[in-house]
Amino acid sequence: MLETVLKKHEEGDVYTSSWLKSQGINTRLQHYYRKTKKLQYLGDKLKMSELNMIFPADIDLMKYRVLTKYSEAPKTEGIIKAIQYQMQLNIHIGADHALQRLGYRIAYPLRPFRMVLFGNGNQRLPKWVSLNSTGCSDIIYKKTSFLPQNVEILKLNGLMTSSPLRAIFELIYLVPNYVYSTEAFDYMKLLTDLNAKSVQHMLENCESYRVKRIFLFLAEKAGHQWFGDLCFDRIDLGKGTRLIELPGIHEPKYKIIISPILINKTA
Repeated sequence: MLETVLKKHEEGDVYTSSWLKSQGINTRLQHYYRKTKKLQYLGDKLKMSELNMIFPADIDLMKYRVLTKYSEAPKTEGIIKAIQYQMQLNIHIGADHALQRLGYRIAYPLRPFRMVLFGNGNQRLPKWVSLNSTGCSDIIYKKTSFLPQNVEILKLNGLMTSSPLRAIFELIYLVPNYVYSTEAFDYMKLLTDLNAKSVQHMLENCESYRVKRIFLFLAEKAGHQWFGDLCFDRIDLGKGTRLIELPGIHEPKYKIIISPILINKTA
């Protein structure tokens, strides 16, 4: 039975105990495979130098009964695969990591790598995943419903990932706590091939006035051709001024206070 599971195994994959049971590998068999050094629990005889890339050393991971192939450290992609397919949670890769996976890359060495996951407002990240460290495989999870559920999400190399359009909205959502506005602008400049109708639909259904205003400001500043095909009469931008960053300058058209560096930056 385990041989069937491991035929599809990729380095860094993890397996929840409940999912293994659904594949015919019950608790007794799991114990046997651990004893014969075919499987191990997270935290069970792993090199802590490898494990600490994702999890802090003071957490008892064994109680969560998540297994890996013996002597193999988990990888972030393997954890996400387990979340999406074994646990069937509606959580996807978003923001800048989605853009990078799709081939949109910028030179921005100002912060360490982190995987950004998004789920709807009712979706909780499993406890054993949320206990990640701030190391090189850090995972940021955002539980939000500001965008329509299951819209502009595609499967890429086996993992559910935001499309470029959804990803740029998600990236803007992270400004300024996780992302610089100048970084969001650099990504926006790459999105020359967005479809105006799809952009229009997303703007009409996005529930964050703040995100919509920043998106339109960045898109106009980037000079994209599709920007001219948008119908502003159908886009609700709310009222009042939104504070985005400090120090900031008031941008009068979209009524946002945003970085002076970005205001003065050219496409």
